[in-house]
Amino acid sequence: MGINFKAQGNPVSFVFLFSIDLIIGKRFNLLKIEKTYITNVKEYIELHIEQGRVLEDSKKEVGIVNTIAGGIKVLVEIKGMSEHAGSTPMTLRLDSLAAVAEMILEVEKIGRSETDTSVATVGFIDSFPNSMNVVPGLTKFSVDLRDNYTSSMDSMLEKKHLILLK
Repeated sequence: MGINFKAQGNPVSFVFLFSIDLIIGKRFNLLKIEKTYITNVKEYIELHIEQGRVLEDSKKEVGIVNTIAGGIKVLVEIKGMSEHAGSTPMTLRLDSLAAVAEMILEVEKIGRSETDTSVATVGFIDSFPNSMNVVPGLTKFSVDLRDNYTSSMDSMLEKKHLILLK
């Protein structure tokens, strides 16, 4: 995981790993890597191409960055029950991918509603057994929460936790 620079003394990296078992209805915190801080940095200069499209959309050729967002990375694992898709009634399914789909929509809402500079991204999904005729029994996905403000990132993380507890 890359480090995202922020102002001196503020968190730059925060990683979690969660597992939720739909069968027994329990959430596990599998891993928590503590906040990492940048210290002893007075100035930082980096020439970089724009990774987004803000400059392009505003028809500007050059921009000066005055802050870089800190980030919280979350890896989530949802366990359901793999069963045959054709013979398992909808009322009996524990579909891990369907649960993740609902969580992804909530993550999107968090990123849009926190601040003008907050973003929340689900970057990957792995679903198992990844077969057309099997109800997914295990789905893993990532959540990348970023903002210029530590308090906002903490708030987004708390909201994401509430989503996982639903």
